[in-house]
Amino acid sequence: ADLGMVGVKVRPNNLPDGVPVEDTLRQIGTALQEVGDYAAAKGITIFVEVHGRGTSHPPHMHTILETADHPAIKACWNCNANDIVDGSIQEYFTLLRPWLGIIHIHDLCDDYPYRELFELLHETGYDGWTLVESPANEEPVRIMRFIKALWHAYIDLAAC
Repeated sequence: ADLGMVGVKVRPNNLPDGVPVEDTLRQIGTALQEVGDYAAAKGITIFVEVHGRGTSHPPHMHTILETADHPAIKACWNCNANDIVDGSIQEYFTLLRPWLGIIHIHDLCDDYPYRELFELLHETGYDGWTLVESPANEEPVRIMRFIKALWHAYIDLAAC
């Protein structure tokens, strides 16, 4: 907040061995309630990335976010391979949509249904941030321009 930021991205990174999954998910969600109170008082949002061994499973993230139940706690969709069920991300996207606050896009050349993602974002009125994590390149400005042009093309397609 002191730097003028709108939020902080955090991520659970795994489910510990020997601890019941539900206990861990509820512990993370309960901890996020306290973090959410602090963030709200500062006027920022906590973006919880759908990330890590086990914690990247969208139903597990649903449990975490449902337990947190805090307006300052949002999800960061991470474009994981395990988002895809029968070739589509719609099931898990719909499951987490109420909390989506930021989208983390990996390399747009990856085998991920980005077109479907952009269509779902458009259909549901998403108006949050998107982050692009792209591999290092000798022409970063050119690549950023390319990504911007591709982003606009996806938006135009989704609007059709």
